[in-house]
Amino acid sequence: MKSISALFLLCAVSISFAADGDKQIATVNGEPITTADLLTYAKIKNPKADLNSPQTRQQLIQAYVGRELLFQEAMKQNLNESERVQLALDNQRREVISQALVAKILNQNPVTEAQARAFYQQQAETSKAAEYKAAHILTQSQQQAEEAIGKLNSGTDFAQVARDFSSDSSASRGGEIGWINPARMPENFAAALQNTRVGEYTKTPVQTNFGWHVIKVEASRPVSVPDFAQVKDRLMQLLAEQRVSEYVAELQKKADIKINNQ
Repeated sequence: MKSISALFLLCAVSISFAADGDKQIATVNGEPITTADLLTYAKIKNPKADLNSPQTRQQLIQAYVGRELLFQEAMKQNLNESERVQLALDNQRREVISQALVAKILNQNPVTEAQARAFYQQQAETSKAAEYKAAHILTQSQQQAEEAIGKLNSGTDFAQVARDFSSDSSASRGGEIGWINPARMPENFAAALQNTRVGEYTKTPVQTNFGWHVIKVEASRPVSVPDFAQVKDRLMQLLAEQRVSEYVAELQKKADIKINNQ
């Protein structure tokens, strides 16, 4: 298999490793691949990749070359002009630009370890020291979540509604997400877990950065509070998510938003 892969690459690609200081490391049908291209690709494919390793570097180059060959062939077939591709490109562009703003917000006002520790102490003091076995339905709009609740109110089984409505990967399992600790979940999600009785589901949608949730609590059990070191990274992530959510909430107050009912 390795010899076939090598032959395939050699037939279509001219790889010319440059001298130190030259950023061009390969060409594919005359199109250059630079060190910057490879670094960007590595961050997407494997952020922890060791580019100082010759083997890892070669694997990344071969993977990049394979993608470039597919890209060039797709361009020859004018697939870039299809509506589906254009919509995907526009969506990806919006995602990248939006994430650039998120990064700017967090760089200007980063979450500190002291803030995470204060949040930890607050949660430890007010926590019911329990974890919950739960299922949820994730939708991208409040209206969809309300429709799901309507189905539940009419007697439809939660697992069936999850399969029909949820966009989360847990949908195929009827929304089952297993045992979870509220301290490791977004604030609104955690509050819903703690305020919903076992066997019941939230009667109004719960909003987080991921979308709108309908949450069912299936069981609960006591749990000891973990050491701060064990949850520090997750708490800092939660605080960062809250910071972004607050920023979005401020934008919503100023925005003219109209959602057409269908």
